[in-house]
Amino acid sequence: GTMVERRYRAFVAGFNLEKGVSYLARFPVWVTFGGTRFDLPFLRARFPELSTPLLHLDLCQIYRHLGYRGGLKKLEVLFGLSRRTQGLSGYDAVKLWQRWVQRRDRRALRTLLLYNREDVTNLWFLLKKACALFRQGELGEAACGG
Repeated sequence: GTMVERRYRAFVAGFNLEKGVSYLARFPVWVTFGGTRFDLPFLRARFPELSTPLLHLDLCQIYRHLGYRGGLKKLEVLFGLSRRTQGLSGYDAVKLWQRWVQRRDRRALRTLLLYNREDVTNLWFLLKKACALFRQGELGEAACGG
């Protein structure tokens, strides 16, 4: 999914995934969490015609550089972010997708889309938080325009 100007868009295989390619191509900067390992390789394999963004900010790598360890959910808890899908993990997301593909379980798809929406929504907060953390150190002005 994507979040642009507080508007969430989901792109789902079998529905509108191909539209996501032209949509993503419009943006020179992408922000992900773990996208270097997952999102970008998936998109390149599935859509070789999609150009890579001018700038890709992988918040997983940025937070590792800042000295934080753990995944997205751990950072969300650390910084006090809440979720309606509290307790679900990336493994659960895979299982929800499998339930949708194998059984056409609409509830599983709705839960997965909500889980993804919360992932994407929380990236904005984590990006702003990372910039604030950089501003407190030596890299702040160069990294975050401060």
